[in-house]
Amino acid sequence: MTVRYIGMGLACLMFVMAEGCSLVRYAAVDNYHMAEQTKPVCGPDDLNNISENPELYTRCLLDRMKASPAETVRLLGQALSRLPDMNYRPGLKEAMGLKAIYETALSGGPDEIALLISLSREKLGEYQYSGSLQGLLWMAGKEGFNRSWLKDQNRETLLGYAWKDLARRLNSPEAILEYLSVNFSYIMNDGPVQPMKTFFKSKYGDCSEFSLLAGYFLNNLGLDVFILLTRPTSLYGHISVVYRDDSGFWLLDGSRAAMTRILEERKTRDSLSILDLVVWNEIKNFNRLYGPFSGKEDLVSIYEKNGQRKVPFNFISYETYRKRIETYGEEAGSWWRF
Repeated sequence: MTVRYIGMGLACLMFVMAEGCSLVRYAAVDNYHMAEQTKPVCGPDDLNNISENPELYTRCLLDRMKASPAETVRLLGQALSRLPDMNYRPGLKEAMGLKAIYETALSGGPDEIALLISLSREKLGEYQYSGSLQGLLWMAGKEGFNRSWLKDQNRETLLGYAWKDLARRLNSPEAILEYLSVNFSYIMNDGPVQPMKTFFKSKYGDCSEFSLLAGYFLNNLGLDVFILLTRPTSLYGHISVVYRDDSGFWLLDGSRAAMTRILEERKTRDSLSILDLVVWNEIKNFNRLYGPFSGKEDLVSIYEKNGQRKVPFNFISYETYRKRIETYGEEAGSWWRF
């Protein structure tokens, strides 16, 4: 168990003696209801007016796919329903991508159909959706898409396409925070920190993985990026990202933003458990960027509860953090000696 989780392990025991720390998990896919939701009321023209209401078009076409007698189309519809792109305000690009995939499933060549069958039957974990299928959706939604682009594609190449396309999509800190909070699940990890591309594929991790990925894309924007290590309570440590732009210093806490979104939607459906309520009290205001502040140390106060306790902290450069994780798979113990 890593240094920052020694205390958290004790906290877990207090809450989940019967089932263990695996309950400290907040799965984004729990909020993706396209596969189960009541059918939208689709009129005769709703599948003809893609540009007028792309969200309704998307929902109606997914509904048609999931009811298809053709197994590949039906399984594709079910798998696509698990994508965050289909569940959070799908726009025209998402609708166009879905339409292209559907038409390929109906009339594609043998190689294209084989690819779709492979994607529709991909074995995924409980907290996962297909990153490869998301890559296909992004590719199919591009202007000028041609089925010839699918030649020689497979799960890994489509996942690679999605990874490369992120650099274009995540063109602001706001876009990075939104992407992290919608696409990833929080599950406490007491093992090695996952490399960025592994986290991108697995779709779940904790504050280490969220911060590693957020820092990478903030760094790509040409911003000065730092890793903030704090101990909000005596029970556990926490990691988030601080960046500097022309206006000052900002805090981006991707893992807490994801947990906030998940719990906000859970509250609309169910009552929160005791553990959920404790977590909610800690993270409920982190679904936004904090800033600008004149000094990065000022951002630490965000983790202080009503000024009752000073939170110990440490800053390290993002590059130092990234190189350490890539080499050793964990934070240095000395970073936590506040």
